[in-house]
Amino acid sequence: MLNRVRAIIIKDDKLLTIKRSKQDLVYFVFPGGGVEQGEDLETAIKRECKEELGVEIKVIKNFTSERFDRGEIKQLEHFYFCDIVSGELGTGDGPEYDVNSGYEGIHEIEWLDINDLLNYDLRPKEVASKLLNIFKK
Repeated sequence: MLNRVRAIIIKDDKLLTIKRSKQDLVYFVFPGGGVEQGEDLETAIKRECKEELGVEIKVIKNFTSERFDRGEIKQLEHFYFCDIVSGELGTGDGPEYDVNSGYEGIHEIEWLDINDLLNYDLRPKEVASKLLNIFKK
């Protein structure tokens, strides 16, 4: 089973997401990615936020862990509430920012209103719904 980590960063009732556009499909995801061999979960989420967003974060607490079975691929995704402590959004050094990496599609940082999460294709929907239950005004 693959372990993955995702950051939940909320500021002024807005959720920080990554807008992805691939093959005419537009959707939003929580920043994060795979845990590398030898990494603990907190180290992995800090690395992923630096790569994908260009910021240093502080991990506040675990929100939920969800298992996703996508055919042969089984994943356990850990979602953490985090705060940005330094850096500039959009200055990451991951493959999304390297024109020579072969990354296809669009990768844009976007803040979504926490009360409107279900109006977007935010993946995974299960976690978006749980967040909405906590924050909806």
